[in-house]
Amino acid sequence: MNRREILKSIFTLSAVSAMGGCRHDFHKGTYKPSSGPKLAIILQGPFAVIMRKSGERGVVAFVPKVDPGDLQHEFRFLSPQSTARMTGCGSYRFSLPHHGFETSDREPDISRGFDNVRVTVDEWTPRPDEYFVTLELPSPERITYVPPLYPALFGSENDAGRLGSAPLNHILEYTVRSADKVRLRQDPSSNCERQEHPPVSIKDILQKYEEYYQNAPDQSPDATFSQRPYIAKLLAQYSLVYFVGVGLNPLPHPLAPPEMQKRINHGIGFFNTKLLPAVYQNQTVPPDAQLKKIGKDVLQCGTGQLETSSPAIRPAVWQYSMPQPHLRYVSSTENCTSPVVLGSSRI
Repeated sequence: MNRREILKSIFTLSAVSAMGGCRHDFHKGTYKPSSGPKLAIILQGPFAVIMRKSGERGVVAFVPKVDPGDLQHEFRFLSPQSTARMTGCGSYRFSLPHHGFETSDREPDISRGFDNVRVTVDEWTPRPDEYFVTLELPSPERITYVPPLYPALFGSENDAGRLGSAPLNHILEYTVRSADKVRLRQDPSSNCERQEHPPVSIKDILQKYEEYYQNAPDQSPDATFSQRPYIAKLLAQYSLVYFVGVGLNPLPHPLAPPEMQKRINHGIGFFNTKLLPAVYQNQTVPPDAQLKKIGKDVLQCGTGQLETSSPAIRPAVWQYSMPQPHLRYVSSTENCTSPVVLGSSRI
């Protein structure tokens, strides 16, 4: 089996988790999508999404602020590309009323691709002053992601680690009953004024993706692990879209290895020191929830085996003695190399 076939076999497992979950509930087997036009909220980048179980229902999605000396995140809205009118706000706060959506009391259908980054906390309260981006949203019908999943090794510094995988984005899905009533409200923060934003059509967002691709060439050494070929197929099921992206600024192609490693380390550090503590707040972060490695670094170069002895489901067609796959990191809002978190609060 050659290198490209190996990569395709790995991606197939990721795509099955993501695409196979489009119309099926992997947990209960009872998910039936509502009829009507669909709206997708694409959260591209290292967002945590917290589902509130009691009190004020709905979800809060957020990205914590980075430290001043760290690599700085950029913000994108309604387009993968930067827009001048949405820069310089310092922080961004949005809320989406339930008006115009079909409502339901059932819990969202959640793709199994989030299994390794799902957490439950006893108590959680939003702290928007600590966030770069905050969105308060109605409870969606379904939560999925744009593939592929990325190999990940979780655990503390002192253990061998737990093999898993993780997405680097969320897609929240809603059924629309009255598109004229759907407005994402931008609350005033720093230098930004209050505004209301209608969603964009699927045609418009795909056009914006194409413009972005032309201005920011795919920096992947192997297109098998690029999100780009799958975005149009995935979004074809939706009528309306909100795009909200957070990530690092694009760099010229190709990336020098030291700069690439710096960005990978940033993603791991951001997940462990910013995202997880913001989710667990006053509670202790479990050691096995921390990220040790992500992507190609999960495979130990030259040994032909994973750096873990933990049990895991492993694809029969992918032998660890095979050459190490060359994975992709896009240096932009497509990917900050930090996985996402999907959490639930009991209170």
